Amino acid sequence: MVNKDKDPLLTWLLIFATGGIYLLYWIFRVGRTINRVEGIYLIPVGRWISDFVLYIQLFIFTIIFMIDFGSAGLLTLVCIAWLKYIYEVITVFGKYIAFKQYVAGHETTFTPILGYLLFLFGMLGVAYLQANLNKVFKQHGEYIPKTENVYLLEHRI
Repeated sequence: MVNKDKDPLLTWLLIFATGGIYLLYWIFRVGRTINRVEGIYLIPVGRWISDFVLYIQLFIFTIIFMIDFGSAGLLTLVCIAWLKYIYEVITVFGKYIAFKQYVAGHETTFTPILGYLLFLFGMLGVAYLQANLNKVFKQHGEYIPKTENVYLLEHRI
């Protein structure tokens, strides 16, 4: 089995319980699963992990800098970088979900705008992504077949 269903609410709660560390694990795990199933490096998991660690380091540095100098300008830049990161994760996973549902002949259930808004309000976007990934996994049963037209998949994502 490729991936057993994960409860979206539990995924969301684990992110809060671990202070965001589970988000890093979740992105790594889901991205690695998709890459393994497709047989190509479709989801840039390695770069996302590096970016995540960099943004955490920048955030810590910014907090220390703000305490010493009282400036919030650097914090604004870190927040913008974090929003760009979240935007990319939602976009790539969302396009993968939409494409797999399209290939299977099902209606696309993922709406990127809703995903972005839910991420801004308490990281609920993770639960939304997980619920849609569960639908993709259920539509394909025990495994997700490789996409025949890899060129189309790569350029849609």
